[in-house]
Amino acid sequence: MIGLARSKIGDPDDKTTKAAAGRVVWTELLTNTAPADAAAFYRSVVGYEVRTIERRGGEYTLLVMQGADRAGILKNPAAQWPPAWVTYFGVDDPAAISARAEALGGKVLLPVSPMLREGTMAVVADPSGAILVLQKLSH
Repeated sequence: MIGLARSKIGDPDDKTTKAAAGRVVWTELLTNTAPADAAAFYRSVVGYEVRTIERRGGEYTLLVMQGADRAGILKNPAAQWPPAWVTYFGVDDPAAISARAEALGGKVLLPVSPMLREGTMAVVADPSGAILVLQKLSH
């Protein structure tokens, strides 16, 4: 399920939004189809431009609007998981915030680890099971 909305100020608000603790800093689609197929869908429905870059781990697909990268698409790392949009929230300390999430009833799915983007992120689920990424802000 996805929701579509129209925004007159940009999505995100390009004039006032900058990466900060507690703010959404990225969104990413984990797809069970080829990333190019998912990108073609969003290009035809929303009008995104699509570009592909090489990064550690292989090819990465970006959805671009008005010259700005808006979201990423990659092959789901676990085929048994359903496709999902994942939201990245900026934090100063992913380990501390994931511990706090767990204390508040969430679950740490992937703890901070040097093997996971050099220890800059953790993956947690809220009490309802929604998955989110805690991404260390670079200052």
